[in-house]
Amino acid sequence: MEKGNANASLLHLNGLRYQMPKPLSTTLVRTHKKQYSQRQSYTHGDTIVFDLNISGQVDPEMSYLTFEVSSDQNYKLSCGGIGAIIRDIRISSKNGVELDRIQSYNAWLHMYLLNQVDQNRLNYWQRLFGHDDDEDFAHGNAKRRFIIPCCWLSGLFRPHVKSQKIPAHLLSGARVEIVLENVGRAFQAATDATPPTKFDVFNPTLVLMEHTLNDNTLKVLTEESANNGLEYVYDRVFTSIETTSNITMNTQIKKAVSQATSITTTFHLANDQTDITKASFNGVDIGTINDVIKYQYRLGSNYFPHQAVDNWEEAFTIGDTAFRRMNQDLSVTGNDWMEYLTGGVHLSVPLKTDHAISSSGLAVNNSATIALELTYDKAGDQPNIVYYTFLTYTALARVFLNQVSAKI
Repeated sequence: MEKGNANASLLHLNGLRYQMPKPLSTTLVRTHKKQYSQRQSYTHGDTIVFDLNISGQVDPEMSYLTFEVSSDQNYKLSCGGIGAIIRDIRISSKNGVELDRIQSYNAWLHMYLLNQVDQNRLNYWQRLFGHDDDEDFAHGNAKRRFIIPCCWLSGLFRPHVKSQKIPAHLLSGARVEIVLENVGRAFQAATDATPPTKFDVFNPTLVLMEHTLNDNTLKVLTEESANNGLEYVYDRVFTSIETTSNITMNTQIKKAVSQATSITTTFHLANDQTDITKASFNGVDIGTINDVIKYQYRLGSNYFPHQAVDNWEEAFTIGDTAFRRMNQDLSVTGNDWMEYLTGGVHLSVPLKTDHAISSSGLAVNNSATIALELTYDKAGDQPNIVYYTFLTYTALARVFLNQVSAKI
């Protein structure tokens, strides 16, 4: 009898069983890995490009973008912090499928930080993110390092399933393109200082938290990916821009999606958009416009709200429900009633059919378009206003071993 069989028989006769202990975690190793941009330095108007090399599952909540910034003069960062230097973001998979695209990212970020990010968390990141209206940043050789959490950078890093990791094949070989804003919109001149005329970005780096899974977990995920594809659900944002000084505005948002979840319109003075002395992305002070409005969003034959709103108090309250602060989460954001009146004004409505189901929403297409019907009830001189309208909708990425598909 062979030695191995003899030992097995002896163990069996004595009622002994030895088994390998089961792993206590699905993850063997987790560590931050750096993804470097194609170049080491960029200037305003350039496009930063990352080609990602991913081998593990990415934790979006623990990942971030970091870079250094310098300018030829002292400058200030307000409203959206250092995110103001980013105009557009595009993310595509290795097989060319567009996973996310945010136009006027800096305008959207200001709205997002005010209405959806907990104030304590924003204060925690304030210095690293540059979100301090009173701080002047030095120029010249004094480079300043900033950090943007990836969950503030793109909806791809905010999955509907909390704590879900991004499948390795979704980001492996993906390309991230970040278009830098011009200096007049990105920066604000420091107090009593010469306005800056340029800025440069050095060593942009995406630092992604990667999880290396144990063999059993990786086997199950690989089989599912090969047979059916792994599903990854997240939010995307479509931006529509209109500029007018009319006291009546009717605008259509030309985008077809299967599940629209909310819609938001923000107000900005057109003259401030490229003025280096002004905070370009700050909203209007209601006192500078005709301060009584009447508005509704129309989706096909349905209206949101059902009856037109004709006062700012209700507009603020309905907008609050669109961001779910009154319904589900207890976070306190920076856009309270006084902030709303003096720079955080927005018109927002929820389109979700069920707050308990994160992926619920309404279809938008050629026969059911979304339109904003807005009227100022007071006549008089009306400043030129830029209206940014952000349509938030659900995207579904299906991840296979060698390709990615996306549905919106």
